[in-house]
Amino acid sequence: FCRRCYAEMEELFKGRDPAHMEWVVRFIPACARGLLDARPEQRERFVQALARDWPAALFERLVSAVVDVADAGVVHIEDNADIASGTAFWDTVALMQMLYAANHRGSRSVFLAGPTLPSSAFVLHGIGKCEA
Repeated sequence: FCRRCYAEMEELFKGRDPAHMEWVVRFIPACARGLLDARPEQRERFVQALARDWPAALFERLVSAVVDVADAGVVHIEDNADIASGTAFWDTVALMQMLYAANHRGSRSVFLAGPTLPSSAFVLHGIGKCEA
């Protein structure tokens, strides 16, 4: 990392519990794998439930957590010569796709149309990582 990236990372992790962060980074891909192993109709019900039943604020926090885990994985997968071996990363990306589908599936209210979150909420920022 360059000094700027290191300072940004230190600020990001300040006051955070490393054990909890490690747990989240393992938990989200495991959940994603469970969903991917489910039957298509079960995955469809999951997406529908997110779109219909989850409060917008909770859905936004879930999206943010999943995107953060995928972002963390980008750094490792880009450094790996065998990109296909990063299955936890790709499982997390698949979960992001399900969340994106739920976001565009429709409103949590008959009176609200369109996606809950802007598409930018689903963008991975780690792809343009520093190469210093």
